[in-house]
Amino acid sequence: MTEPPTRLFFLALACACAASAARADEGELYVDIVIAPEIAWLAHPAVHAADASPFDPSGTFTFLPRAGAGARYGLTNDFHIGIGVEGAGSTNLVARGVQIENTTGDLFSGGYLELAAPLLFTWRIDSGYDVTALVELQAGPMVTLWSGNALADPTNLDGNGLPSKLPVDIADTWSFGGTARLQAAFEARFLDLFVVAVAPYVGVSWAGTPGVHAGLLLRPSLAFGFGSL
Repeated sequence: MTEPPTRLFFLALACACAASAARADEGELYVDIVIAPEIAWLAHPAVHAADASPFDPSGTFTFLPRAGAGARYGLTNDFHIGIGVEGAGSTNLVARGVQIENTTGDLFSGGYLELAAPLLFTWRIDSGYDVTALVELQAGPMVTLWSGNALADPTNLDGNGLPSKLPVDIADTWSFGGTARLQAAFEARFLDLFVVAVAPYVGVSWAGTPGVHAGLLLRPSLAFGFGSL
């Protein structure tokens, strides 16, 4: 008797996702795409000293979506190393109740940009199957840009109902520093070629001022046999 199409579909999906014996990761090269919705607590360099806390009331809390690409190599079945490039950005950031040049107001930034080139160190729990777990440490240099800055008085609205700009000039600010992130990933392999990892993470950054980050990483990858170094 012919199987119904719906049943055949789910049977094929189950076979593709079944935990079967995986080929060794040693000597394999992974090409990654990284997508990560993230939240961050940041400290604007025009307000905060280098040792300030981003959780200060005048710190900035924002949604900071992140995307990037990278490559990883399996030194052994358990340990991988890699390198990547990532960018993150947000718009319309606000730091409330700050004081600049003896003037108090809300600091508005039209945009925040973050670029990083991290190294990745992975400990892979070699389950022997196509479903496994990873613990990863990522660290490297970064650069940030705060742009479109203006100090405004929230108690004095202009004709458009927006806070009136105060006579304080705040230039765009480029800052160089570093970032580090710890993530725990669940990874699944399909058809011996496609790999998908999902990883919650926490991280810290410093580029003139400190930042704290938390997010959920989605990382689809292609895995190729490369050979031992």
